Amino acid sequence: GLPLAAQAPRAVEVFGLVGASRIGGDESSLGTAAAFGGAVMVPITGAWAVDLEVSTGRATQESPIPTESFSARRTYVSPAVVRRWGGERLYGFGGGGVGLAVDRTRTTFQSRDFVANDSGMTLLGKFGVVAAPSERLLLRFEAGLTWRYVLPDISARVGIGYRF
Repeated sequence: GLPLAAQAPRAVEVFGLVGASRIGGDESSLGTAAAFGGAVMVPITGAWAVDLEVSTGRATQESPIPTESFSARRTYVSPAVVRRWGGERLYGFGGGGVGLAVDRTRTTFQSRDFVANDSGMTLLGKFGVVAAPSERLLLRFEAGLTWRYVLPDISARVGIGYRF
């Protein structure tokens, strides 16, 4: 295998990701959501890459009153410039960027539904590790923070990927 001091991969990598996200808001957390999506890591230079991730998650808050509920689906388009340390078999990455979040919320109150759609710019930071158990197969572990509101969204994901 290659030592950790070797150069980071020069090939494009694609990943499928699953995990969890605590969806933040201006006043409190909107709940925890199962999250899923995909990412592509495109090298710029030996150490730098662009990581474009698209992911979504839906949080639901139940009320003790049967006629009241709240749900929020948040979808992210998250491009980030990341620095990579390591080699083709194992590398870490960290970086950030500016992205987009699209929200769809649904509130049920006294058997009436209220639906709202909203979108806005985000600021994001992420870090993680990619391991290659074989030449093409990749495993990815990552965590991140995304700010659109006062409380950030906090996420952790794992994924499987392919190196071209």
